[in-house]
Amino acid sequence: MNRYIKKKSFVLLGKSLFGRLLMCLTIKVHNSRTMHLIQLYKKILSIINKSYYNVFSFDKYATAENQFVDLKILETNRIGYSVNVVYADTPTLLTISTQQMHDIRLKTYHNCYTSGNTDVVVDLEKECVINDFCYNKNKDEELIDGLLYRCNENLCILRNNFTGPIEEIVAGIVISGKLAHNYYHEMYENLNKLLLLDMVDIPEEVPLLVDEVVYNIHSFKRIFEILTSNITRKVKFLKPNKIYKVQNLYQFDHIHYIVPHLNVRRLNNPFDYVYDFNYLQMMKDKLLAAKEDVNTPKRFFITRSSVKSRQCNEDEIMTILEKYGFIMVNPQDYTFGQQVTLFNNAEWIVGSTGAAMANLLFCDKQCKILCLVSGQKGYELSIFNTIAYFNGCSMWYLTSPNGCERQSVHENFKIDVETLSSIMS
Repeated sequence: MNRYIKKKSFVLLGKSLFGRLLMCLTIKVHNSRTMHLIQLYKKILSIINKSYYNVFSFDKYATAENQFVDLKILETNRIGYSVNVVYADTPTLLTISTQQMHDIRLKTYHNCYTSGNTDVVVDLEKECVINDFCYNKNKDEELIDGLLYRCNENLCILRNNFTGPIEEIVAGIVISGKLAHNYYHEMYENLNKLLLLDMVDIPEEVPLLVDEVVYNIHSFKRIFEILTSNITRKVKFLKPNKIYKVQNLYQFDHIHYIVPHLNVRRLNNPFDYVYDFNYLQMMKDKLLAAKEDVNTPKRFFITRSSVKSRQCNEDEIMTILEKYGFIMVNPQDYTFGQQVTLFNNAEWIVGSTGAAMANLLFCDKQCKILCLVSGQKGYELSIFNTIAYFNGCSMWYLTSPNGCERQSVHENFKIDVETLSSIMS
């Protein structure tokens, strides 16, 4: 397995370096202002099925092209919350931070293009991509999705040259979004937009545009069914590598602020993940209806044995935890309803950071959580502990003793079992 992981790491590193070099070249060519060079470069990109465009925020695009967009503000003056990381082996003061959040808006584009597994909207006529996160983004932050290959300095490279088949749709409400294959991102960034449908007046004949993966993965499909139980709209499933031209494209802003990717050279800060607790409560209330009447362990360790990343010394960890009544579980072996029950009934949870921790939304306030993480102290992964705080749970982090500044939280690691034993006692 180590040989497989090393080979995969080299492949991913090679792809990452190529992407960054291509982005740097794109910026240099664009900034040259030499039209024949730019046109030649675009033809070369097209050969490898890619294209590049200027990036606009919605506000900039709307100001320049107001005849192509409509806007309705759904909610304003929102307050978001974020909680700092508390380490189990180091005295740390819990700090709750608040931040004024962006308005939630319904944006309507006309005659624009999109795809599955993406947040970006493309205007081919104006040769631009519209995405608020990509516009003036911090260089330490990165967004890569099914259509967006790379972006920087308000330029982006897309994974499509728009010369192949394009399916036309009269109108649609976009529930699709970035990182659609990931359980956490699908729950907290994409499917939760369904909570906003009661706030808008869109003709009933306009269908929902949903990532195809939602239909193919049981937990995604179950969440979608619960959140649309009183909705009669038709559903159009979007394929991740297919381009769609939509005459009237309705798109909601994200409810929470969640940075999708961070370069490993930068440590996280709490405001990389900011949640609106009102919508967390709405989501929890609705999804708790999925609970199943099954017996589940009160204390459990979440294994990552079925995945290749973030592997740790699980056998050694379980040797310690078994002394305290823990059972090893793999959430993938449970239905969605059983996962809801598992986390809702839990008293103690130990596990590595990962998508399964998205289920902390269902925990009760008496629950305690220990999250194991690769990398050095200072990675403020408030992505999960803010959810735990919302529920009134106690949550701590434990890092690998050999963590370093350049170590990614996605790497394999080893937990010091003596430290773990001391914490559990």
